[in-house]
Amino acid sequence: MNPWEAKTKKLQMWQDPKMKRSKRRFNVMESLVIKEIEAQYSRLSEQVHTKIDLTDVEAWVLNRLPPRYVTSKRWAKSVEDQILQEQGGLLVGTVRKGLFAVYNNAQPSDTPLFPEISTTEGSWNWESTL
Repeated sequence: MNPWEAKTKKLQMWQDPKMKRSKRRFNVMESLVIKEIEAQYSRLSEQVHTKIDLTDVEAWVLNRLPPRYVTSKRWAKSVEDQILQEQGGLLVGTVRKGLFAVYNNAQPSDTPLFPEISTTEGSWNWESTL
């Protein structure tokens, strides 16, 4: 079996209705990143706000931090506490660098990857998403 056939077979397995998948997965790191971005962004001047798209900052930061996936609220809280204790400084520093990078690279808005998604949609709080 070549690699392509193996990958196709694996994908078909996940689509099999007999495979039990009753939970959704959630990346706790996303929630923490967004909270930290909002905290740091709120301390910036209005002039800086006009040059920063927070979605760009989120993507920049999340591409530099490891994801941490969970499937339950209890697990999410535990992982969130662990991240803040072990990687809190890394999180704060990476967000600061992300805000700086996006500000320095302020470019006109491009066509969004998913234009149908409103920036006001969706909850960024893991408790309301699980």
